Order: sequence, then structure tokens, then C-alpha cells
Amino acid sequence: MSSDTENPWVDSAPVASSSSSLEVAKPDPASFVIGLCIVDFDHVKGPEIEYWLDDKTNEYNQASMAAKFSKIWPQLPFQGLPDGAHLFDETFTNFTLVYDEKLQTCPPLPAEQTSSETNLITLFGCACVRQLNSNELQDGADFKRSVIQKSVVLITRYPIPIQLKEKLSIITTSYFNQHDFHDKSIIKALYDNLAIVYNSHGFEVEDDDLYDTVVNPASTKIIKESDFYTGLNLKELVTMFKRNLLVIFKGVLLEQRILVYSKNLNRLSNFQYSLLSLIPNLLLSLSDSGTPLTGLEAGSIEKPTSLRSSDRHSMLAFMGLPLQIFSKGGFFQPYLTLQQMDYLTNPNTKWYLVGCSNDIILDQKSRLADLVVNLDDSSVEIVDASLKDKLALSATDRRFIDSLSEEVLATDDTTVNLANSPMDSQSYRGGDDFIRYNFEDYLIGMLSCLKYDSFRKTSKLENLHQLSSFTNEVEYFGNSFVAAFKATNAYRIFDRGTDDELFNFFEPKHVGSGMERTNVLKSFFNKIKEDDRRYLPGIFNFRRTDKTS
Repeated sequence: MSSDTENPWVDSAPVASSSSSLEVAKPDPASFVIGLCIVDFDHVKGPEIEYWLDDKTNEYNQASMAAKFSKIWPQLPFQGLPDGAHLFDETFTNFTLVYDEKLQTCPPLPAEQTSSETNLITLFGCACVRQLNSNELQDGADFKRSVIQKSVVLITRYPIPIQLKEKLSIITTSYFNQHDFHDKSIIKALYDNLAIVYNSHGFEVEDDDLYDTVVNPASTKIIKESDFYTGLNLKELVTMFKRNLLVIFKGVLLEQRILVYSKNLNRLSNFQYSLLSLIPNLLLSLSDSGTPLTGLEAGSIEKPTSLRSSDRHSMLAFMGLPLQIFSKGGFFQPYLTLQQMDYLTNPNTKWYLVGCSNDIILDQKSRLADLVVNLDDSSVEIVDASLKDKLALSATDRRFIDSLSEEVLATDDTTVNLANSPMDSQSYRGGDDFIRYNFEDYLIGMLSCLKYDSFRKTSKLENLHQLSSFTNEVEYFGNSFVAAFKATNAYRIFDRGTDDELFNFFEPKHVGSGMERTNVLKSFFNKIKEDDRRYLPGIFNFRRTDKTS
């Protein structure tokens, strides 16, 4: 393919000439796309960064920039060309990267927690991996191996949204189809396009509004919450695991060491992001998830004093959501390499959610994991025996997940193919949004029950009249689970950052105990929308503020 070949995608922004990406520019701190690289497999050195593009790359420093980031992230080549990638014509792998933006380094994980402030953030990598027989190349004689394996890796500030994943797939396929790996013009053009669309004027990530709103057109790139959900496969989670899905979900809430295993790399990433999407807004709040050194602590949290009833983000924040699952002590790594195994045993690491495709890691599950999810045989193993009682589902838990599973299984599989299509799954019962809203109801009900239970235990006698309309259902979530959850850092942050009488806004009720299947948060929004009073219902006088105020 020649350098002037038409780019195989359409975007609203013009595509700059390939030379624009070679101009030295000051990185925009609001850049969504951090970098783009090609990872190659050298028959002597193994995986290595062959080519790097970012806002500081030019034609003279290309090699030094690739060497620079190879030193910053020595594990990146192994994440970009992971174990098992050779089993697929095309596959994707996702991973997190830790970066000090001020010093432009990735410091090693210290043996002990330090009190010094850091500038560490979590970035997100997505690699599209393909392979090609060397005899199909124009310069096949230059390659020592019969099969050439490479990946194109995109590094972003948030998990990659569906639009960028599709572009990455298209461009990687086109790069291979030109049968000339020396010609990287299409890779340059991709970066130029992304830099214009996502970086030139900054970006904003917005929650999807529950009502239709008019967005003022602007040059700032707007990325919606639903862009991160499209392409996930929650239906597969439910059909594969049924009751065990709720066991895994509760294991995440309890901050356990969870190991996810599969040889299918795309499924490995999809499962973990789908699982985290069950906690409202968590996918948009993973900036501290890549290392156990960063994250909120309960002592730094203050209760909100106001909320905007028409703003989903404000409502979730008022409820203490998303839960801070990966606060200090925990971390998330969708694909863990052998080179990162010391992260699991570091004294700073207390819990994690990690994915792997290497049998060596799986074979050490007895010392590395409390819970193992094997996607290849759909099994869930509770390695830590003390967890079995904490994760045992109550009768009400089982009623909830069984009912949800029945509705999902009753959905015609031909209605939508969530694994391979960005089709909207919101329009039918049993789809992804339906599953997410049910788990949202479960979580909101649980948190409200915890607040109600605490209020009952600490309230003075004269306040007991406020409790007459509610039944204490906290035990419906399992007494051992509730006790274990209240010992987590996520609960301490939630409890400190939310009002003690949260149950006056959201009914303290287990969704499996007979609650009508209407999303709790949507019902609350509708109630507020119809009520034009200055103050919210309930016993609190939180001032209602509008988006325009």
C-alpha cells in the first residue's frame, strides 16, 4: 500500500498530512490519546517496541523515543504481544500502565509504602494483534521467522471506547494487508487523525443523561459513558456463570485477590471490564487503579452538601458511587505478564483483579489468589476457605440472580450479537443495560440497607418514628458478607462520604425481596423531575441545583 492510499475510516474531523505528527509539540495535559506504537517480535530479543508516536515524536528522534518508552514500561512489549496471541488471526489485549506525568517515568513498586506524594496516574493500553506468513510480504526475505507477529498499541487516558477499538482494528488490518511493514504511513495517519479529534481541543467524558438534553456544539471532544460500555458482553457473563456471577461480584466488593484466566485474550479483557461495569461509573473512575500506591483513603473524604437532581454524576456521587474498589492497597491489571508477578506479592499490595493467560501464574493460584475465575471452563474456585461463608449467597441473593438469569436466557440470542457488534443493546429486556440496571439496583439497595441498619443501631429513641415505614433487610445480603464488606476500605470511604440517612432517598431494600423491576435511580430521577419543589423529598434540606446554575 502506498503512502497516499485512502484512509479506510470516516470521521467528522479532517485527517492531517502525515508530516503533522512529526512536529515537536508540547503535550496537552487534557490529551485523551497518549501514544501509539508498534510492537514486534524479534527472534532473538523477543517482543520489543519497534515504533512509537506521540506529540513529542519527530522524524529525528523516532528511535530514541521508542527506546525511552521501552525503558519506562519494560513490560509493555509483553503486554502488547501476550502469551496465546498466536492462536488467533486477530485478537485484542487490554492492560494498564502506571505513569508519573511530571517526571515522565514509571517508578518501580517500592518494598514499603512511602508517605511522599506522587504524580502517578493509570493509563490504558489496547493492543490489536495480528500475524502474517512471511512469504506473503514484499520483503519476506528480511524476516527470520515463517510467521510474522505484530501488534498496534493505542495508549489512552481512559479505557478505550468502542469507536477507537474499531479504528484500531481497521488500521491494523490495513497495515498487514499492504504486505509491507516498512511503510508506516497508515499508522502515522491514524495518530494524526486521533490527535486532531481527541487531543487538539481537549476532551470531556460525560455520563449519559437519563433525559434527552441539548448539548451545545463545541470543538471539545465529548465521549459518553455508553461509549465505554458498547462492545462489552454482560449477557455472556450471566449465561456463563449464573449464580457464580453474583459470587464473583461480591468477591470484588470484598476486595479479594481475584485471578481471571483464559487463553482467549479478547474474552479475558472483555470479562473484566464487563464485571467492573456492573458498579455504576467505575469504568470512568479507574485513574488510580494501576498501582496499590494511589487511591483515596477514608480520612480524606467529605460528605456532599448539595446535588443536582438532573445530573446522574451528581446523584451517583451523592450515593458514594462508584465504590472505590481500587483505592490504596488494591490494583487492576487486565493482563498481567510474568514480569509483573512481583506486584502480586509486594507488601503494598493487599487485593487486586488481574487477568492472565500463562499457566505458570495459574499454577501458583494457591499463594497468589483468593478467588480464581477460569473463563475457558466457566469455573469459579474459592481458593481461600475462609471466603466460602462470606461469599455464600443468601436465599434472597439466589432469587435475584436466578430471576435475572432466566430473563437473560429467555432473550433470543439472534436479537443482538454483543461480542462482535456495536449494536444498541438498550432496547430490549435481557440486554446489557438491563443487566447493569439490575446490579445497580442490587448495589444501591445494599448500601441503603447498610445505612439504615447503622441508623437503627445508633439512633436515639425520639427518632425511631422515622424508621417505621422500612423493614431492616440488611441480613438478606448475608450476615457474613455484610460484616466482611464493612471491614473494607471501599466501605469506609463510602460510609464517610455519604449521609447517614441515605435510606430516605433510596429505599433500603434487597432487589430480590419483591421489589418491582424498575430501576431505582431512574425512578428517583422521575420523581424529582415531576416535583418542582426547591428541596428534595425526605428529611434533608439539600439544596436542589440545576445544570444551568
